[in-house]
Amino acid sequence: MPKKKIKKENKEKEIEEIPDFTEDYGEIFATWEFPEHEKPERSKKWYIFFFLTIILLIIVSLFNFTITLFNIGGQPFTLSFIQNIPFVIILILFIIVYFHIENQNIKNIQVSITEDGILINDKLLEYKNIDHFYIIYHPPIIKKLYIQPRNMLQHRITIPLEDINPVELREVLLMYIEEDLEKEEEPTTESLTKILRL
Repeated sequence: MPKKKIKKENKEKEIEEIPDFTEDYGEIFATWEFPEHEKPERSKKWYIFFFLTIILLIIVSLFNFTITLFNIGGQPFTLSFIQNIPFVIILILFIIVYFHIENQNIKNIQVSITEDGILINDKLLEYKNIDHFYIIYHPPIIKKLYIQPRNMLQHRITIPLEDINPVELREVLLMYIEEDLEKEEEPTTESLTKILRL
């Protein structure tokens, strides 16, 4: 009996988190959920390497020193390091923020492609405010929709497609916004994040 009660409470909790669709956004073409961020699998070696790199960067930034790498024809080739305390503070803040985010529960984000725009949770991004979109689809590794807002101060929006059909999604989006056909690979920053398991 207690198990049933827990399941019921969890269901009620899930229902509360789903955005309120009382506002009319026109026809809803597709709706799906995806995790707020991906949590890559990391080995003990990754954590050792990560912390050793951070410690090395902190040490290098705390002192002024020069290292002679090699000599060619009596000419020394050196590598100089200059004390940089602000960089040390930024590194420490990065570690605190990064691991704080890592230890939080991963929430699901709901996205809906509607007649009026793209609804992400309870925020509507109208089509008139979108410059273009592109889809990178190389399953099972990469299945993503990228949205570029017209406002250049706003970041590109990345939306994992999960089980959504990219062909059908593209047909719907083309009715409202332009597609950037030149983009064929995921952004370099995202590729590096995957490689470094950040």
